[in-house]
Amino acid sequence: MKLSPEQYKKFKRFNNFLISEDALTLEWQNYTYDYGNDMDSPYGPYSRGRDVDGLQNFREEVRVLENILETELQELDFARHMECENCTGNATINIIYDAETMTINFQVDVEFMETHEHNNEQTFDRISAIERSEWSTYKYLKLLGNQEFVDDIKNKYGDEITVEYNGGGDSGYIQDNDIPEVLENITYEILDAYYSGWEINEGSTGNIIYDFKDKMVTIYHDLFENSTFGVELGEIKLTQ
Repeated sequence: MKLSPEQYKKFKRFNNFLISEDALTLEWQNYTYDYGNDMDSPYGPYSRGRDVDGLQNFREEVRVLENILETELQELDFARHMECENCTGNATINIIYDAETMTINFQVDVEFMETHEHNNEQTFDRISAIERSEWSTYKYLKLLGNQEFVDDIKNKYGDEITVEYNGGGDSGYIQDNDIPEVLENITYEILDAYYSGWEINEGSTGNIIYDFKDKMVTIYHDLFENSTFGVELGEIKLTQ
């Protein structure tokens, strides 16, 4: 992008200031939601996470950069990168001005959901022997080591019971309300013992199979986690 001779002269002085302050880059960010249909206004500039001292003396130059990036944001085709199979529809657009090369670089960090699968098989005896934690005595887990309790559940509900659960946003619940309450309590304690925090942030989902005949517990646990991948969108070089 061409600057007028006067603008270019001012930018050279501006760049020399940034380099002297060891602030080789200025950074702006803005967030976009709903697969690019909604977008926040860019905020910045920042250099290495801090405001650059003395930058207020170069308001004109900063405003020129902001006018360029705001115009370019309307033209960039970043939304197509947000349509991957596991994309959440959210992304962060990073705009970086490099004082040494006089270029404005655009990058989008697209958010997607990762699923981490865990399979875990344990005997009733091993689970019932889990020691108490700081937060729980695991009193319900001990019931799995009680043969009378195991026989009673088997006689009432059959050899095998599957319990499904779902959690996220700091709350979690068991989806099947037809199981006995005591088995709900056992399930919550198993999740706390093996997958503590299963209901936090993006959360997790899964099911626990109780085999009362062979006295085994099988856990199929899917943990969700937000990650990002970056895509370079291009750059603009300031020239005279």
